[in-house]
Amino acid sequence: MELFKKLYAEFILSYEGVHANILDDIKFYITTLRGAVIYSDGYLTRDGKLPDRIDIWMDGKKHELFIGPVFPIKKEDEIIEEGIRLTMCFKDVKQGYYVRKTYVMENNLWYHEELYVVPLTKLFQI
Repeated sequence: MELFKKLYAEFILSYEGVHANILDDIKFYITTLRGAVIYSDGYLTRDGKLPDRIDIWMDGKKHELFIGPVFPIKKEDEIIEEGIRLTMCFKDVKQGYYVRKTYVMENNLWYHEELYVVPLTKLFQI
């Protein structure tokens, strides 16, 4: 039996006065310095919902969504080190884009490093 520990990161998505939208197929993963990719196997949320899809409503109020992806880490692996990358990707249904945001760990904090956006139509071209 392998022993696991968990790595947790909290995303705070904030919006106000935006038009209704859907963020779909939300995924989180970590890329280690050795190139291994570890996907989230669950979420901790303040409202108890699993965030593979987020509906954003236009009600004029300020909203903050707290999403905490949890990653399974083998007990013997020490991957939590400076330079590891945390990535969030999703489909922005209203705008018609696939979005990938990557953060890098520096001084035990996640800093924005990269934003990648491509139209959804380009994802499905043969």
